[in-house]
Amino acid sequence: MDYKPSGTDYTVETQYSGADSNQVFARNDDMKWRIWGVEGNKLLLISETLAGNIQLQGAEGYNNAVKILNDACSTTYGNSNYGNAIKARSINQDDIDKITNMVTYEQRKAVSSSYGNLYTPNNKNWPNIYEQELGESLDRSSQSIWYKGTTNSSFTEKYAYYGYNITNYVTQTMYDPLLTNMNASSTSGTDSHTTYWVASRCVGFHIGDSSTTFNIFFVTNGKIYADKLYRSEDNSYKLDLAVRPIVEIDLDSTYIGVNGSGIDTTPYSIAKK
Repeated sequence: MDYKPSGTDYTVETQYSGADSNQVFARNDDMKWRIWGVEGNKLLLISETLAGNIQLQGAEGYNNAVKILNDACSTTYGNSNYGNAIKARSINQDDIDKITNMVTYEQRKAVSSSYGNLYTPNNKNWPNIYEQELGESLDRSSQSIWYKGTTNSSFTEKYAYYGYNITNYVTQTMYDPLLTNMNASSTSGTDSHTTYWVASRCVGFHIGDSSTTFNIFFVTNGKIYADKLYRSEDNSYKLDLAVRPIVEIDLDSTYIGVNGSGIDTTPYSIAKK
């Protein structure tokens, strides 16, 4: 697809990421974009390449990971010349679950036996955004405001992690865009270089010390996993991973493919209606 973003670089601030220093997430003008699917009146594009790294750490990283990842993609890979017709965001767990049909409680329970179980940790520290998750009022893949700090109080969690091998559930045609980084050495669909954040949260439980883990999903080696940024015993962890943008194009407001044939040398065009 002949898509050209009009965005600017995005600064990831330490006070929200928990990282060692402020980071600049820079726009990559050499990225290519594939048509990934259609949802209602939206055409979805997925980046052929990974878009640089973002470091997240500890409670602040968990508090703000989803907003940071989505804002970074929106700022760098959106296109304001089209108004609201073109929006960019990070890939999230729901995007992947839709193509693998990992959408029911039973399916998720089958791949992660603890999914849906209730646990009460010995240690009671939790990132402040988790208050909304406890009340189930927060979408795991969206966030509109910043959160800071932790709270210490009693809570019972619902285990929300489920990891699985993407290649077991869809054909190569569907998983190739997810699992291939065209800048890396392999384009087989399970490229070991293709490791990147997925802008969705989940909580797990560590049986050994009865602590809750606060995790962010990521894709690696053909699988979707989640790893902890914070643990309820007040332990902090750091991850530094690449980002994969998704672009949503409003088909009611744009013309697609008036020019071009959909191959690298003559990609499909985009124009305002």
